[in-house]
Amino acid sequence: MNIKQPIVFPLFFFALIAFTGCAALSGDNTIETPAAHHTPGPQPASRLSTGSYYYYSEAYLMRKQGRLDEAIQLMSAAVNADPDTLFLQVELASFYAMKKDPESALTVLDKVLSKDPEHLSALKLFARLKMTRKQNDQAIAAYEKIIRIDDDINESALLLGSLYLEGKQYDKALEVYTTLANRHPDAYAAYFFMGKAHALKGNTSAAETAYLRTLELAPDIDEPKHELAKIYKQTDDVEKLAELYHRILDDDATNVEVTAELGLLYLRMQQPEESQKVFADLGKRSDEDNDLVRKIIQLYLNQKKVDQGITVLKGMLKGSPESAFIHYVLGVTFSEKDDIENALFHLKKVHADSEYHDKTIVHMALLLHKKGDITEAIDLLNQAIKSAPDNPDIYLYLGWFYEDDEKLEDARQAISDGLEIDGDNVKLLFRLGVILDKLGLKDQSISSMKSVIELDPENANALNYLGYTYADMGKNLDEAEKLVKAALAIKPDDGYITDSLGWIYYQKGEYERALATMEKAVTLVPDDPVILEHLGDIYMKLNNTQKALLFYRKSLQYQKKDDTQIRRKIKAAGGTDKE
Repeated sequence: MNIKQPIVFPLFFFALIAFTGCAALSGDNTIETPAAHHTPGPQPASRLSTGSYYYYSEAYLMRKQGRLDEAIQLMSAAVNADPDTLFLQVELASFYAMKKDPESALTVLDKVLSKDPEHLSALKLFARLKMTRKQNDQAIAAYEKIIRIDDDINESALLLGSLYLEGKQYDKALEVYTTLANRHPDAYAAYFFMGKAHALKGNTSAAETAYLRTLELAPDIDEPKHELAKIYKQTDDVEKLAELYHRILDDDATNVEVTAELGLLYLRMQQPEESQKVFADLGKRSDEDNDLVRKIIQLYLNQKKVDQGITVLKGMLKGSPESAFIHYVLGVTFSEKDDIENALFHLKKVHADSEYHDKTIVHMALLLHKKGDITEAIDLLNQAIKSAPDNPDIYLYLGWFYEDDEKLEDARQAISDGLEIDGDNVKLLFRLGVILDKLGLKDQSISSMKSVIELDPENANALNYLGYTYADMGKNLDEAEKLVKAALAIKPDDGYITDSLGWIYYQKGEYERALATMEKAVTLVPDDPVILEHLGDIYMKLNNTQKALLFYRKSLQYQKKDDTQIRRKIKAAGGTDKE
């Protein structure tokens, strides 16, 4: 378990590991049930009648074979044959618990405890069942009684303490753990949970002492080291934290997280040379183990600790300056920070024979496009096609860039070339449909969108595009409505799809429905000029010229290209382009 990972087991599970040893990790599936932890009764041969012993023995045979229903029937028969022998009833309750029938188990245990309130096996099973059912008050009462009457309190004390911790009764938990530690000075779990209680109370010094004592007794356990690291970070004790990291790495030099954290810690301690040694070592190791870089991504980039991740990865380059993977990850990371120059710097370092080269070229082209260098982005993709002519993604982006540069025939050719490689590529087919629409080839555009939907029936974008196309043409409006509603079922809060539905209602002459739908679209996407213009059109149909002008003017504010049409509508409504 890594130093910064949270303890993944419940508190009582760690306690059981501490005192049951290998048995708790064996393949015996009964260990998973509360019944497996009750104290067994005395050997039955000297206490049972011949009949009840037969049923008892057969019941255990059935249980071992996993035939719990038969086992319960046989154990019930044993109880009926010897109704005053309480341990048989406890065994019956344990079988019910194994069957995950706690109600029946507790019914039997209630009868046992009414006859013998201090029956340890019954109390322990009762307490575990109450604990698993989150009936903590009753579980606590049972464990308190067990501790008073049982000399061997290990497991029960730890479980009781965990309940106190869960209930934020930290002083009571400490009392239990201290009693356990006094009785059993080598009970390392007692000291561990003592540390947890002190930490939860805010007593970091006492918590540290308890965790260190845990490690004296059980130096190979990771959890106390994890908790100590939290304390040293909380108290900003960098010296002790560095010492702890070294201790962990002495035991496990492959621990990537601790190694990276140590490198970052050295930077905080103003020891850059030591930091670089740590990071460079990680970089050298990554040459033979790409998973090491992936672990860094998981630890920092995926957890939004981007700056720390960049620091670690750049340090790793000192040990592996030619690593294509590290350069690629850094390039992508910088691009997500909108640091285009640094992103391009690292992406250009990814050599041509790298498995990441094709992705790198596409990413670089996207960055150049984002910078506004569309011609350079197109040139880069055309060069990439020469070295990777079978990569459909390159044709997809090339077509998009041509389209954005208003070179629609070039865009159409690029997408068509991609489809020659992968004729069922829905992304290429969708893009082709959009380009054909812009070329005024409506029927061909519709055919392309239908192909997308046939290949991917839940493609919301294609469903919406085809539905809106029909609406804009004023035909197949019922079909258009079905298509757009299908898209909305997939993306219910998409403002553009909502706009399409509103526009269909408009084309059908259902202006009130169109208004309600389009107002929702504007709420979802308040700055789209087309949606705003549509809402203005609806208000004009409803003879609300003032509202129509309001939305036409808003539309005009967001127009990026030709605003002739919206100005014409404003003038037709008797207004000007100024409020």
